[in-house]
Amino acid sequence: MPPIRHAFATLAIGATYSVVCYFVFVYGYIIDYFHVSFAGTVSYATVTISQYLKVSNLFGRYITPEVRRYLMSNRDALELGGQETELSILFSDLKGFTSMSEKLEAREVISALNEYFGPMFKIIIDEERGTLDKLIGDAIMAYFGHPQPNKDHPVQAVRAALKMQRRLEELRQEWEKQGKPLVRMRIGVNTGRVVAGNMGDAGRTDYSIIGDNVNLASRLESNAPVDGVLISDSTYERVKDYFIFKEREPIMVKGKEKPIKVFEVLDMKEGVK
Repeated sequence: MPPIRHAFATLAIGATYSVVCYFVFVYGYIIDYFHVSFAGTVSYATVTISQYLKVSNLFGRYITPEVRRYLMSNRDALELGGQETELSILFSDLKGFTSMSEKLEAREVISALNEYFGPMFKIIIDEERGTLDKLIGDAIMAYFGHPQPNKDHPVQAVRAALKMQRRLEELRQEWEKQGKPLVRMRIGVNTGRVVAGNMGDAGRTDYSIIGDNVNLASRLESNAPVDGVLISDSTYERVKDYFIFKEREPIMVKGKEKPIKVFEVLDMKEGVK
């Protein structure tokens, strides 16, 4: 039961109990009202705090306050198991960071990663309302349109990808002035149905997404041009009115019988918000 419904249920029970206490008192009996009311309040507080801790443990700071509020009022979204849903998945990976790491001290590597991840997280989470799924070394996996449903998730994912490339270019110029080796980035975006949910057992859980469309997004990233954004045909059909594209040679993906149509995203269309 969502916390708000739990609150109304607690109030309804409390009101009913108050009426019973009144009529019983009229007939000469006394019922302990305080302790029952106190128990109801504690029950509601316990459920609310438990839900808050659950959301915090699963997502930490990797969701927007808006999504956090949504999860606080929709407890079923965090139950063990999964649900099939459509969303857009983004994979990004740095090219040249390994060689850069070999030329820097350990603390400089961490500093460089923090300089990189900070603005990327801001773009994904704060600006485009995405959810950060995981970091794999210097790679980022994120998705849009879940856990809070949002029909504009393909546009948000592609827009985030373009912003990330532009921000890295700015960061690259700063690093060049500091004499640091240059890095490049590839990004892949795919839209499709996946299984999303809180997976694991009661002692250890991980909220994530799985499915063929997740794997395809990863393959798109590995096939993307350096400094480019490569998207699937399913994403293209949803965002073609908002961006400028260049169709690339279809790619073969493991598990697929036919080549996959892909498009490189070049820029936003002028005048499109």
